[in-house]
Amino acid sequence: MKRLFAFVMLLAAMQARASNPWGTDLSDMWWNPDESGWGANIAHQNEVVFLTLYVYGADGHARWYVAPDLAASGGLVFSGSLYETTGPYLGGPFNPAAVNARAVGTAAVTLTSASTATLAYSVDGVGVTKSIQRQSFRTADMTGTYTGALVGTVEGCGATTTFAASAGLSISQASSAFTMTEVNQGNGNRCTYSGTYSQAGKMGAMNGTFTCTNGTTGSMQMFEMEAGYIGFLARYTATYGNCRESGKIGGMKQ
Repeated sequence: MKRLFAFVMLLAAMQARASNPWGTDLSDMWWNPDESGWGANIAHQNEVVFLTLYVYGADGHARWYVAPDLAASGGLVFSGSLYETTGPYLGGPFNPAAVNARAVGTAAVTLTSASTATLAYSVDGVGVTKSIQRQSFRTADMTGTYTGALVGTVEGCGATTTFAASAGLSISQASSAFTMTEVNQGNGNRCTYSGTYSQAGKMGAMNGTFTCTNGTTGSMQMFEMEAGYIGFLARYTATYGNCRESGKIGGMKQ
């Protein structure tokens, strides 16, 4: 009973660990690596994106614009009004009444993958469209031992089935070399996943292969991997034989 309770609580924690229940979380620093010097900050909460742009005006001086209410407008598109603001000088007392916002145009962010997007905006009649991606300046290290769980769906090799399983997870990571061992707490089956890890902003991804003690072998991809001091959470896909498996995997750090 204690193990069942712990597993149920872990599944709940995995869902709560996802910083955005709406879907893929866009919250991050975004840029175009071919145009270093400007960029965008995105904060994403449920179906709304708050966008801050730091760019340059016609005089070459820094400008920043905000779109505080980009709403999901179908698919993976967020759109709304863009504003330029003015306010009190930083060296004196802050007077909220002196803050003014002027609508200058519109902005839209279209997610093209978990780590890439198209940014389109207009300022006083000047339209701009840019390809952007998450900006990385550190690689997350997920090395550690976790009390974990998997929830997923298997199809393509018989009737489509869903499952939930508790697992002990152990991760070893050295730069881009990533190895994870999973021990199923229900049947004792052990699987080892090895592959290449990459970082895109706050999210990671792993592409590799796996081998299990029950004889199953195949390929596995983990993506939208987010790590913290509490644990990690990721989505995954796996292929073995005619089977296609997809779901979520994660764990709380021991």
